[in-house]
Amino acid sequence: MRKNYWLLAVIAITNLMLFALDYYGLFTTVLLFVPLYFLRDVQVEYSKRNLWILGLFAVIYIGINILSFNLNPPIRLTYYLIISFIKGLFFAGYILLYLSMKKRDWLYKEASEFSAKQNRRYAVYVALAMVFVFIPFMIAFLPGNMFIDSYSQWGQAMGGIDLTDWHPFFTTILLRISYLLTESPIIYTLGQVAGMIFAVAYFAYILANHGLKKWISSTIIAGLVLMTVMVPNMVTIYKDNIYNIALFLLTLFTFQIIQTKGTWLKGHPMSWLLYLGTLIVVMFSRHNGLYVGITFLLLMVIFIQGTRKQMFAILVGLIALYSLYSGPLMERYNVEPGSASEKYSIMVQHMGAIIAEEKPIDATDVAFLEEILPLEIWQEKYTPSMADPVKFHSDYNKEVINDNQAEFLKTWWHLVSKYPLTALKAQLQQIRPLWDINGYEHGLPGSVMFHYFINSPKAYYDDYVENYTFDVQGLRGFLEDYSFKENPYDMETKPFITSLPAIAVFTILTVAIYLLVKRQWQFVFVLMPGILHIGTLVLAMPAYNMRYVLALIFIAAFALVLPVVTKKESGFLSK
Repeated sequence: MRKNYWLLAVIAITNLMLFALDYYGLFTTVLLFVPLYFLRDVQVEYSKRNLWILGLFAVIYIGINILSFNLNPPIRLTYYLIISFIKGLFFAGYILLYLSMKKRDWLYKEASEFSAKQNRRYAVYVALAMVFVFIPFMIAFLPGNMFIDSYSQWGQAMGGIDLTDWHPFFTTILLRISYLLTESPIIYTLGQVAGMIFAVAYFAYILANHGLKKWISSTIIAGLVLMTVMVPNMVTIYKDNIYNIALFLLTLFTFQIIQTKGTWLKGHPMSWLLYLGTLIVVMFSRHNGLYVGITFLLLMVIFIQGTRKQMFAILVGLIALYSLYSGPLMERYNVEPGSASEKYSIMVQHMGAIIAEEKPIDATDVAFLEEILPLEIWQEKYTPSMADPVKFHSDYNKEVINDNQAEFLKTWWHLVSKYPLTALKAQLQQIRPLWDINGYEHGLPGSVMFHYFINSPKAYYDDYVENYTFDVQGLRGFLEDYSFKENPYDMETKPFITSLPAIAVFTILTVAIYLLVKRQWQFVFVLMPGILHIGTLVLAMPAYNMRYVLALIFIAAFALVLPVVTKKESGFLSK
């Protein structure tokens, strides 16, 4: 028996074991089996490079698991220790297979097999398949599934709630347009769905256009559509949805620019409009998107030759547009700015952890903290997964922070410098989805919206209650029941899907490092939107919620094939 068959057997067995242990469902199992059939002839290389990489993976994987089980020991400890060990073998097997693949395993040999006409047709087929997948969800949830945050913005769009920029006014404007045209959010919801279908179809076109074999791109796309919460997410009204779509498109468009040395953008009005529109959505639809967009454009101006003038013009134009948006436009409509205290949420978590552990605190600092919230309530409400239980408590006085920001920062520094390990622990727990490859318990506060099918407390917004277009309670009930069956809502289960964000983060960063080592640093900028988004989440991740990290999974899927589809001067197929 050939050596690579032994490797395939290990991957297959571990995959079946994870299924048998009910870690993930039948579809995921089948999808993870697909590559094994097509890669059965890959010759596994036990080179020093590959063995060193596997060794490094083992060290990092064991280290993260030690951190994970120490910081957040699961109730079902033995079960998840077994799961973690099996996953380690599974990941190691696929990593070795990935490292052993030649370009002939990834790409078609003949250009005729990926002609422009065939590539366009393939993208259309992908788009049609996605429409088919979306149809039952659109029937069940149009004009748009809603929860607390979205009801608030919908109330503002209807004119019954005072306008605020706590959730970006930009998305409220889009909802307002939908309301004026249809008296419902249906246009906004359909726009999300259409944008997601376009992004995935364009992703498929890029992969096909660069010769990637159809089975690889189809498997990746199937995983994105059916192994994530993409589909239910896009029929739910959240500002994060259009941001996630735009961040993914920005990654794809940047690849086109760098791959063509700027010709994709130069002299093509439609490319200009797509790129500009994408950046507008990134910068305006989430508050952290402004920092992502400006930093990204500055880096492109500084480091990427050939498009500096264009990028500088876009940067100046968008800063001017944002100044008009955040100044005269918001003043014209009396939009109340978001509370300054919101940007300090992660610091509130640091102090909350120190207070919850009953660490000794100086009397001066205690006095200031008491003005914000009584310490006994802070101890009671502190939750490692999110700041909301503290900062949304009825006694929480955010005005104390708003009016005394210097004093707040001074108090925070006193506590953090005195108890740095407690603050670091709080930080790691708050951003757990970004690093914990074991996932997280779905029953934690803040993850309640994971399913996107739980009935929202509409009584809070009786005057703005959502009216469904179709009377299909049975279909909605079926989707809800299936969602809970696949991902139980309890304090014990860590669904497979909750580990995907951390896997995505490590994939993006690993590929970026690989490109730097290979002296293809320009292509690191393709991943820069994702890297910058990771940075903003590290500084201020609101809660354990998939909508904050969904774009990272999309970008990681592209990162997996990025080193293969990047052209070198020596030609298309170098191996």
